[in-house]
Amino acid sequence: MKRFLLVGLTGGIATGKSTVTAMFAHLGAKVVDADLLAREVVMPGQPAHAQIVREFGPDVLQEDGALDRKRWAPSSSPMRRSASGSRRSPIRRSACGSSASCPSTRRRPSTAS
Repeated sequence: MKRFLLVGLTGGIATGKSTVTAMFAHLGAKVVDADLLAREVVMPGQPAHAQIVREFGPDVLQEDGALDRKRWAPSSSPMRRSASGSRRSPIRRSACGSSASCPSTRRRPSTAS
């Protein structure tokens, strides 16, 4: 069995998460970007996008049909908080499968020298 180090990188705005992520990627680490996955699963044409529109109506969309993340923000909707906050949320499962580990990995372009 191959050993590996699993690192979760969290932090507030402007704390260096992107810089550290780029450093890890430059060293060959596989990077799973949860923010990117969260945006991908709610893009127009994805099942989660249709589910959100059915549940919350067309007011949560921008003119181009993309989800208006500010209108659909957790603070603006108690229903969204409960739906998106659930560990068993179908939207989250569609992004990473039903297992605890997400099979999708992305390599970010390195900005570190």
